[in-house]
Amino acid sequence: MKVSSTELPPRQVSLAIEVEQERLDHAMDDAFRRLAGRVDVPGFRRGKAPRSMVERMIGRERIVEEALDRLVPEVVTEAIEQEKVEPYTRPRVESIEFDPLRLKAVVGLAPKVELGDYKDGLQVPPEEAKVEDEQIKSTRSSNGCATRMPSGRPSNGQSSWATPLAWICGRTSKTRKSRYWTARTRSMSSIPREPSRRLASPSSWSG
Repeated sequence: MKVSSTELPPRQVSLAIEVEQERLDHAMDDAFRRLAGRVDVPGFRRGKAPRSMVERMIGRERIVEEALDRLVPEVVTEAIEQEKVEPYTRPRVESIEFDPLRLKAVVGLAPKVELGDYKDGLQVPPEEAKVEDEQIKSTRSSNGCATRMPSGRPSNGQSSWATPLAWICGRTSKTRKSRYWTARTRSMSSIPREPSRRLASPSSWSG
């Protein structure tokens, strides 16, 4: 098989393919056998009728069409591999000639993307972030954040102060308590207390 390639704009390759007559004859024989098995010829079983009778019934053009349906995709694929073409689109057959069999196929290539000097035009000067003390105090006040931990001993039967999470995420005043603080107070106050036990004096250990 002879193949020559020509690059076409925009980003295409034209393949000129010439197929040996022997390969075309072999494709025609295979096509005849496939069609003969589907044709009913009076006096013969399917696939057993003479070729001349089958060709008179279905026509030679039908056999050629059946042969090219399988032969053309094969030779185009081989031509692409032989010329080391990387197809981006499905090959398109533009013409077919006989004696000898010649065909022309066009294959689309992947587009080329060229980036210009975009770095100089997209530079953005950095800006220094400034945060004033008044903004920090205002943010703490709006979020209900405390600046220090409580002092003194726990009250209302609590065994310990709530974790700092209660002081960070909510207020602990009489009008507004955090969910964690309330849950902590309830859980600690609901624990049953065991009665205290005094140890016996050392004098009573013996006997």
